[in-house]
Amino acid sequence: MIAGNPLTYLHGILGGWGSGGMDHVEARALAEYEQSLTSEAIHAFCEDYRASAAIDLEHDRESRDHGAKIRCDTHVLWGERAIIHRFFEPIQLWQAQCSGHVTGGSMPAGHFIPEELPNETAHVLDEFYSRDYRT
Repeated sequence: MIAGNPLTYLHGILGGWGSGGMDHVEARALAEYEQSLTSEAIHAFCEDYRASAAIDLEHDRESRDHGAKIRCDTHVLWGERAIIHRFFEPIQLWQAQCSGHVTGGSMPAGHFIPEELPNETAHVLDEFYSRDYRT
C-alpha cells in the first residue's frame, strides 16, 4: 500500500501525528526524505514497526524478567498534541524501566518535537545535561 503512493504516505506521517501540518519540515530535509523513500526504505520501516509490536515486546519482557534497567539518569520529552500525552504517564513508565533519576515533561508539539521546536528542545536538553544529580 505504501509503495503505491509513497509521497502521500510520507507527507501524511510528517504532517500528522499531532504536528498540524508540515511547516516544521525544512525544504532540504523534506527533499532528502522524499529522495530516500525507496522500496528498501519502505521495507525497513515496516519491519521496524512490525518488530515494535512483536519481538521488541518479547525482548522488553525478558529484560524486565531479568531485572535489567537503564542505569543512567533519563530525561523524557513528549508532545502535548501526540498520543503519549493523551494516554500515558511517561515519567512513571520510564521510571519503572530506569534505576537512575527520570525527569521530563510535555512540549507544545506533536510527535516531531525537535523539528517543531528546535530551539526549545536544545534549551531543555542543555538544562538536563548541565544538572548535577550527585547532590
